[in-house]
Amino acid sequence: RTFGITSGSLTYSRQGNPTTRLIPLAEKRFFLPNWARFEFNLDEQGMAASVTVTFRDNQPAITLARVKY
Repeated sequence: RTFGITSGSLTYSRQGNPTTRLIPLAEKRFFLPNWARFEFNLDEQGMAASVTVTFRDNQPAITLARVKY
């Protein structure tokens, strides 16, 4: 999973698929229509430390730690 900024919007891509714009719901919460909600968890410096993904089809939510490249 990869998150980025494109033309001022937060975007998401998974496993080499095309980038998709996320819809903001709140300061740290975003929505990918028909699939999932993303909530970013920030560290003390205000940087994303992890993201919790809640799926539309009631799969258990997952929390993914940030990977630094």
